Amino acid sequence: MSCPDRRSSCGMACFCRNELIAGAVDLHVLSGSAVTVSVVASGAGSASDTYLAGPRVPYDGHRRHGRFDLTSYGTIVRSFTAGGPPVTAQYGGRTPTPANLDSSDDGRDYGDYGVIRHITFTLDNPTGDPHRVYLYEKPLAGSVRSTFLVDGQLKELDCVRAAEPYTVMTYDLAPHSTGTTSTVTMTDGGSYYPLEFGVTETQPQPNTPAFGAPDSCSPTATSAPQPATESSRASR
Repeated sequence: MSCPDRRSSCGMACFCRNELIAGAVDLHVLSGSAVTVSVVASGAGSASDTYLAGPRVPYDGHRRHGRFDLTSYGTIVRSFTAGGPPVTAQYGGRTPTPANLDSSDDGRDYGDYGVIRHITFTLDNPTGDPHRVYLYEKPLAGSVRSTFLVDGQLKELDCVRAAEPYTVMTYDLAPHSTGTTSTVTMTDGGSYYPLEFGVTETQPQPNTPAFGAPDSCSPTATSAPQPATESSRASR
């Protein structure tokens, strides 16, 4: 995208009344001097310059705004030893969050939206026996749908909401072996966080619940039993 003028509209979209807008913008300046980027909402057919010259509108109170430094954020490294306790990590919560580049702005990126997470587990088996271990996710705040790139393989987990571990990947550790597993992921805009992500020897749920199951994100509603009528009582 090229913006040759000193002040240019480099992208726009139309929305209807009462529609909500949320998102994250990742901007890279490839050449030229520094730029200032603004998100402007204006009436259809009106010039954005008029609004740029005016005061900033009040924030919505949720503090989900700002410009964030992601250069040293988003990497998690843990070590797991066979025969030991599970090793876990969490992401997408309220602490920590990426640093706001404006120290006077109280905005926070709660949920880590727009952050590319790199999660690495070292898997060590110092014993003389093979061990099977599981990479898993566990919802901690409600419904969540996840997409992971695990050791180069795409893993998509359907929506889950129960606070139970669900299998992402299985590994068989040979005796006296050490290896690593690396996962790349991002938080999903329609999900609730934080999410637990870890390694365990206790087998998690092998599959996410089917659509309509009681513990799925869209359980099928069951109607309440109806009181028996006189005729149905008589027929029993």
